[in-house]
Amino acid sequence: MSKPSLLVIGCGDLGGAVADFLAAESWRVTGVRRQQSERAGVAMIAADITEPATLDVLAEQAPDFVLFVLTPGAFTDERYRAVYVEGAKNCLARLNTANLRRVFWVSSTSVYHQDDGSLIDENSPAQPSGFSGQRLLEAEDVIRTSGFPHTIVRLGGIYGPGRSRLLRQLRGGTRTPALPVRHSNRIHRDDAVGILQFLLQTAAEDGRLDAIYVGVDTDPAPLAQVEEWFSHYLGLNYFALTEQAGEQRGGNRRCDSARLQALGYRFRYPTYREGLPTLLA
Repeated sequence: MSKPSLLVIGCGDLGGAVADFLAAESWRVTGVRRQQSERAGVAMIAADITEPATLDVLAEQAPDFVLFVLTPGAFTDERYRAVYVEGAKNCLARLNTANLRRVFWVSSTSVYHQDDGSLIDENSPAQPSGFSGQRLLEAEDVIRTSGFPHTIVRLGGIYGPGRSRLLRQLRGGTRTPALPVRHSNRIHRDDAVGILQFLLQTAAEDGRLDAIYVGVDTDPAPLAQVEEWFSHYLGLNYFALTEQAGEQRGGNRRCDSARLQALGYRFRYPTYREGLPTLLA
């Protein structure tokens, strides 16, 4: 049997890694980016999903699977709406869906509003108050009401080599206040890629998928605990660091990826203890 075809809309860091892996597995992979680019084994298309006139080329595609891995380019309501909400609509309106088996959409745990340290899973209500979570949830609704089989992956905060804000912060001499407690929900970049690969391969093998998966590691620990451990790992005196002033971004919730693990995914970096040392690579 021939291998499936995949269209990756947003073929950057995460999407590009998925595209590269499945192309090496003999999938027929096409990637879409705003700028013209090349990837070995992947047919690349230059198009801007916020500009419908550039998307007519999607009518020439008839993929088995579509993976959206979008980035807004700026932390503004305008960009989130244009890229996530309108971008999803633009692409689905122009895509040749004759062979479409499933749409995969990468979202975020920021769609959850809980701020009391409670345990959150796919069945928890999502009523975000900030514009970023609101637009992401609105985009999820675009996918959910499209009429196509779909899977939404709500990733936690992505970290790893090249995503080293925490490393810079601690080495810069500051730490997050221990109180009030704020849990962090994270996913290593390689596991974010691995989850998407795993779900796509499961779908290709006609495995049963749910409509939503939470993509976080197995230890939603208090952020201060994470920073204290990593400080000691780096040889820094955690208690000598200066507490950052001002309001801290992010909610206080503990996200649970049990559904994903029950499906069979095994984390390369199951906790921050295995994953944070890779920031030094």
